Amino acid sequence: MGIIYRFFSHSTARTSKLADIEKVLDDTPVLKLVETHAVRWLSLEHAVSTMYKVWPAIVTALGHEATTATTGAARAKAKGILKQAQNVKFLWCLALLADVLPLITKLSKSFQSDSLHFRKVPGLVSMTITNLQQLGARRGVCETAVETAISQSEDQANDSISDSESESAESDSDSDVVELSDIESESETTVDDIDHTMDEPSYQPPTSDEQSMNAEPPHPAENEVALPSGSDAQATLPASEAAYDEAEGITDTEMVVDDAESDSNADQNQIEDDLETPGAAEPEGDPSVSETEFVFRSIKVTKPSQRDKDHFLGARQNFLVNLVDNLNFRFPEDSMPVLTAFDIFDPARLPPKGTPLLTVYGEQEIAVLADHYGEPRHVEVESESDDEETVTEPCAPPIDREKVLDEWRHVRYLMRNYKDSEIARHAAIEAFSRDITTIYREEFPNISRLVSIAMTIPMSSVACERLFSQQNRIKTKLRNRLSAQNLDSLITLASSGLSYEEFNFEAAISIWHEKSVRKL
Repeated sequence: MGIIYRFFSHSTARTSKLADIEKVLDDTPVLKLVETHAVRWLSLEHAVSTMYKVWPAIVTALGHEATTATTGAARAKAKGILKQAQNVKFLWCLALLADVLPLITKLSKSFQSDSLHFRKVPGLVSMTITNLQQLGARRGVCETAVETAISQSEDQANDSISDSESESAESDSDSDVVELSDIESESETTVDDIDHTMDEPSYQPPTSDEQSMNAEPPHPAENEVALPSGSDAQATLPASEAAYDEAEGITDTEMVVDDAESDSNADQNQIEDDLETPGAAEPEGDPSVSETEFVFRSIKVTKPSQRDKDHFLGARQNFLVNLVDNLNFRFPEDSMPVLTAFDIFDPARLPPKGTPLLTVYGEQEIAVLADHYGEPRHVEVESESDDEETVTEPCAPPIDREKVLDEWRHVRYLMRNYKDSEIARHAAIEAFSRDITTIYREEFPNISRLVSIAMTIPMSSVACERLFSQQNRIKTKLRNRLSAQNLDSLITLASSGLSYEEFNFEAAISIWHEKSVRKL
């Protein structure tokens, strides 16, 4: 995919030619090829889907470039890329990624949301894993389209073979049938002629001299008449046939022409017989498509062998299994209840005021968190002796599992103030988390530690993505000499600083001027 992208993107003429072919082949808007990035899932999905949609235009453009390029190197390069792009293995992989990457992209976009809640994570991950497992059992939309084209071509080939075999069998059976009526008719005519001849009055049995005259001469050369020397071929005829031809007025030239016409008719009949032979006719459908090719979206592709099919199915299964294993490793199933339990610290989830549900709200989740974070743990520390590098020592649990439930029964009523406020939901979560870890830290130490743990879980990658984007906007090619300290300060100001309306520029200039003697 990278080679195809660079082949077209590095040439304005090729890009324009590809766009023109897209307009001719399809009525949809012209799509521009996208460069692939190994660490950017969203761009990868967009690049794959675009290339799958414009694949017929790419193959057509490469074929045109392979024959009309001005230099031999350009033609050879286009032919090499065309061979790979028209390979069924590339088409298989492209269709597989076109079915898989939308699922991964949807999960990735969910984690790039500003307001991702803990309880949404297990459902999103489970949905993605289930869809990937279903792809392992059945093909997706794009893969099904490719396999349907291959199956149709194989069915047409099998039907053609069956029709040829049936026609051949019928031809053989017809040739073995003997027309008895013709034989009987011919026999009856011959007997009647003999009887009629013998009944004639002038009929006399042949004498011995006549029998000797009619007998085959022992030396044919003495009874042959040579053709005139002007003829093209030195052919000979028996004396009786020569005399008959002379009596009928048939010349030697007419005899040669008749022989040539008979030979020509024999050759024509042989050609017709060959065309009528089963298997020699044009195959059904497009006569330009051979038995080793199939047509996918009006493009001819070489049929895969059984070995290629088995190899791809094995690689496909391994790819999907590894993808599911990576998701399970990244989101362990046993950690999902703990992750979901942190959602009780969202003020918006509180039951309505005055309902009995408020008296028991969050107690099951607090019990899950207490069991997980209230157990004593062991950590590895560096050993002071030279014999061992690290040793395992017990560590006190971060919370007291006996007191955390009592603290929670007071904190859930405190959260009511943040739910009833007019601020947005995301801002309410931030305000509650900030206050419970600072203002109410001494009153509710265990709940404060749990909220601090929840705040350290990177639920969304939005902040990280924004920092990278801000870094690219600040440290451009013209400012590549920025030090790490200055760059960090500028990024901090851009991400956490005041807006232009709230910033006091006069005070900033005064502070900047007082730090050093400057000429303004």
